[in-house]
Amino acid sequence: KRRRTIVVGDIHGNLEGFNGFLKKIKYDSSADVLILAGDLVAKGPKSLKVIDKARDLKAKCVRGNHDDKVIRWRGFLDSLSLQELNALDAEDTNLDDDMEQQPHIPSDLDKNSEHYQIARAMSKSQYNYLRNCPLILTLPRNLSIHNIPIHVVHAGIDPRRDILKQKPWVLINVRNLLKDGTPSRKKSDGEGWANAFNEMHGRRSPTKQDFLVVYGHDAGRSLNVKTWSIGIDSGCVYGRELTGYVVETGKILSVSC
Repeated sequence: KRRRTIVVGDIHGNLEGFNGFLKKIKYDSSADVLILAGDLVAKGPKSLKVIDKARDLKAKCVRGNHDDKVIRWRGFLDSLSLQELNALDAEDTNLDDDMEQQPHIPSDLDKNSEHYQIARAMSKSQYNYLRNCPLILTLPRNLSIHNIPIHVVHAGIDPRRDILKQKPWVLINVRNLLKDGTPSRKKSDGEGWANAFNEMHGRRSPTKQDFLVVYGHDAGRSLNVKTWSIGIDSGCVYGRELTGYVVETGKILSVSC
């Protein structure tokens, strides 16, 4: 059977949707390679089971913004003493003794979030799998039907920067570019980064497709196929579809969740 390298959109803890996708596409562990485009966890009910499934399948991955919050929570928790962990868990943090031992939580981490709960519950091997997902994964040109490198990221890129000089925050968060070109995670201002990127890159390389960016993150825009980029987050966790892109054939695989 011919090899397939399949980049898969955001799963978000939807194990049932992930399993349904694998069954529908007739996934074959002896021939197929999976690359998960980030946000394996959060929103859906079975985040840790999704990580286990990914590990069992030896799936490759890139880090998503929700994965990143879980990773940073777990890294923070692992830095605490047992006393500090107990204080963090204490229901009544107004007691003087608890307040003295209460660790200072970084301002961008929310103890009331599901990211905290996932980080507390995950095993060391689950944590290690997730934290070893890189921010960007580049596939060699010989795999691609177009004979070009494919860069897999979670959210997108800043079109003004070289692919190897992207800022980490952009790779896992960007949705739009403001009028001055500043990357933004909000869709209310500016235009979609992929629109700007394709227009800008089209002017730079009008006759030759020299690389492709495959990304997830933007379920609002769903499947978004352009010359130099393909967005594959089609909202599985919202009951829509899980989408994959087959590198060797350029085929889009979408399965209802």
